[in-house]
Amino acid sequence: MIAVSDLVGVPQPVALRVLAYADGIAPGILTVEDQGLRDRAVAVLSGIAAEVAKRGSSAVAAQSVGNASVRYESVSGFFTAEDRLALQRIVAVAGHSGLDGLPRGIFPPSDLTRRLGRS
Repeated sequence: MIAVSDLVGVPQPVALRVLAYADGIAPGILTVEDQGLRDRAVAVLSGIAAEVAKRGSSAVAAQSVGNASVRYESVSGFFTAEDRLALQRIVAVAGHSGLDGLPRGIFPPSDLTRRLGRS
């Protein structure tokens, strides 16, 4: 399991935000058990966390003078397309991916299922 302590050298709040967003990109990334895959995921996530910590999690993404507008970059902006793809592939190789297009989770039974169950 990938934990906050695996992202060495970054503040805990930054590590928590990066891990939370990474799990949204590649569900299951935090529970990869294979050591080689886990090391790869930690390498990707450590790089992202270091970049967030270096530039600041509230880095200014845009600034305007007229009417004084400032827009801050979110953590999602630090994940490149390559980072996202790498994390998704790691999860897919680990074998517990939601990338196969099938729904994940618990869903209420359909009307047809309920009718079949009652007969």
